[in-house]
Amino acid sequence: MRDRYKKSMRTLDKVVKKLIESRELIASFGDLLKSSGLTIAELEVLYTIKLKQKTQPSEIADYLLKERAIISRCVRSLNEKSLIDYHYDDSDRRKVFISLTKEGEEVLELF
Repeated sequence: MRDRYKKSMRTLDKVVKKLIESRELIASFGDLLKSSGLTIAELEVLYTIKLKQKTQPSEIADYLLKERAIISRCVRSLNEKSLIDYHYDDSDRRKVFISLTKEGEEVLELF
């Protein structure tokens, strides 16, 4: 019985240490995110653009399973921060494609 108790306590100690490490990691990620001036949603959009290269906001919304209005706000904000560029389709000016700028790529390297 005593051995089981000791083993349980060692396991509990390991779990607590992992929780502390996780909290520290989350805190440092939060600090990095805050210093970059990005929201989590904007970071998700940047990573998706990096993954998909030149893409449309609707594709990003579908990929991230988020409402298009949320993605539109993120895209507008990222464009204002010069992290993405708009590209319009020559045959249909209503189609907008977006891609990362050099600054956008540099920001992603921080993460």
